[in-house]
Amino acid sequence: MTRNKILWLLLVLVATAFPTFADEPVDAACDALFKNYVLGNDGRFSCDDERVLALKLIVERGRKTYFWRTLLDRVKNDSGEVGSVELLGRMLALDSSARLWLEHARAKGENLHAYQSTPFPYLGHEVVDELLKIADKAGGKHNDVYTFALASARDSRCQDYLRKVLGGDVKHYSPTAKFFAAMGLAELGAPEGVNWLIDQVGHERERGEAVFCEYCPEFSGANLSLCCSKALGMLSGENDAKTRADWGSWWEQVDKTPFTPCRVPCS
Repeated sequence: MTRNKILWLLLVLVATAFPTFADEPVDAACDALFKNYVLGNDGRFSCDDERVLALKLIVERGRKTYFWRTLLDRVKNDSGEVGSVELLGRMLALDSSARLWLEHARAKGENLHAYQSTPFPYLGHEVVDELLKIADKAGGKHNDVYTFALASARDSRCQDYLRKVLGGDVKHYSPTAKFFAAMGLAELGAPEGVNWLIDQVGHERERGEAVFCEYCPEFSGANLSLCCSKALGMLSGENDAKTRADWGSWWEQVDKTPFTPCRVPCS
């Protein structure tokens, strides 16, 4: 085993083995991983396996240890803004999935105490409010990552912002930002999100500044057309539709009442 691998394993053990106590201002393990793998990479991160594991640790541990508050403060202070927003987006996605699971379980009358572990949302409501406020002030700056984060929240408060991105001028909003806006709207049951995704199928455009690789490994290396087709498959559960005509036919026949929200693919 190489020296780097040994160091990495030690990092993983440190990050997962020691709890953070209530009187500690910052989760030291998450903070060390953040500084090394996010700030140490110019605020952005790649699909390198080591970094992916580091991000996963920060997201899963940081939700529970209130490291999300540290990330939100970094966004407010413009310190590691892009990386902090993406991590918050991933945390919001997990919180959204937890809320959905709880809603379904309660609707079925299930006894939540019967489960050994129950998903739970940890982030405060202020996260979405602050991200919306900062995203509006930022204008077109970093709109791809802000749109990713706000779409991941699957929160009705984000609809106006997502609609603004989807309908905005391509000079200000990248194809990547529009893709996430469409995904977010579709998951909130807004038909314009689905319509936009269908319209892009068959257009062999740019893949969106390689951002699909960074934010959503499922879309790695794909152009916008293929990404939209994959996204429609994830949203609908359909496996047979491939072309724009296929998806158009499906959309004509499907019940257009709001979809039951599904897992954000990039969570």
